[in-house]
Amino acid sequence: MRAVRWGAIALLAVAACSGDDSSSSSATASTAPTPTFMGDGSPFCNAMLGVGQVAGAQGATPAQVVEANRQLEAHLDEAQANTPSDAPPDFDALIDDYRLATTAIFDARGNVEAAFEKLEAEHPDVVARLASSSSHEEAYTFLVERCGINAP
Repeated sequence: MRAVRWGAIALLAVAACSGDDSSSSSATASTAPTPTFMGDGSPFCNAMLGVGQVAGAQGATPAQVVEANRQLEAHLDEAQANTPSDAPPDFDALIDDYRLATTAIFDARGNVEAAFEKLEAEHPDVVARLASSSSHEEAYTFLVERCGINAP
């Protein structure tokens, strides 16, 4: 398994965490694992680091999930606006998959079970790719080489 699956893991923690009592008002957002980062300090690499630091959904209220999703979307916007010209085409495909998942989360108003069900029903290929250790290989390899991002 590649070391850089943290981006998909962070996203799936927001989108696919089921069985949580997401209506609890006393719940607090958990944090995603923090990857190590030895990148070039560019806006692109910093944005991708931010993707890996977005809080997950476990124990979060729907409002907290929506806020984390907003942060994720902002990091994706920043990364996409600053994507280096030598990024593989697979990187755009990875961002497209993330965007479909963020849309499902917004549409479900932070209800993670509903978001995951909708994404799985409408885009099972996206769910499969984000959960796979072999999808978007070129994009993750690029992130390791370009930004030095590694799982903790």
